Amino acid sequence: MPTKQHLKTMMQRTIVILLLLFIRVGSTLAHQPDLSTFMLYEKEDGKCYLQIYSSLAAFEGEIDYKFSKNSYKTAEEFKALVGKHFLNNTLIILNQQDTLKLSNPQVILGHETKLLLEVSGFPKNIQTLYLSNKAFADTPNHQSIVMMLKKGLPNQQYILNKENQNEIYLMMENGKWHQDTLQKSSLNQSVIIVAIAIVFVFLSVLGFRKWQKERNFMASLN
Repeated sequence: MPTKQHLKTMMQRTIVILLLLFIRVGSTLAHQPDLSTFMLYEKEDGKCYLQIYSSLAAFEGEIDYKFSKNSYKTAEEFKALVGKHFLNNTLIILNQQDTLKLSNPQVILGHETKLLLEVSGFPKNIQTLYLSNKAFADTPNHQSIVMMLKKGLPNQQYILNKENQNEIYLMMENGKWHQDTLQKSSLNQSVIIVAIAIVFVFLSVLGFRKWQKERNFMASLN
């Protein structure tokens, strides 16, 4: 059984690996306006944050498109528009009813720009997660890497892009996330049931008409 010191060492190594990973990812993002990271994480004090990284060009492109290039004259005005844009286009719903509150946007400008949002409203038990981030939806071929580093949430990565309408719906099963196919399956089953019903009615009508014709034919012979 691992000791407390062993667990502490493993945690420190994990943190170092994550830092190296984000340094490498950050370097990549600084040169790619069509790529971003979307990270939900929890600090030691229990507070949760949503951190979004991308190139400054990606943020500028969205703000210029949504609000026009003349909508800001200072860095502070630009930051305010970035916060407003992401608050209006980012949505996280747990258990199909608990909408997480995103607040206090902080923007750190640079060749690699970072947006930090405080996140609150987590329920005790989490069974489903719906996540939508359409803030970069107008950037051609944009992809956002989703990572969750919060206690109680599986640390699995996903991609938001135009193919999935920049949204995902996950279900918790045996401690892991599984992308939901319930709605799709329900639709397919409904279509199949309706199709079977139509075929059954059609065959029933044909059978009745055939029986009626045979009955009339037999009646004519008598």
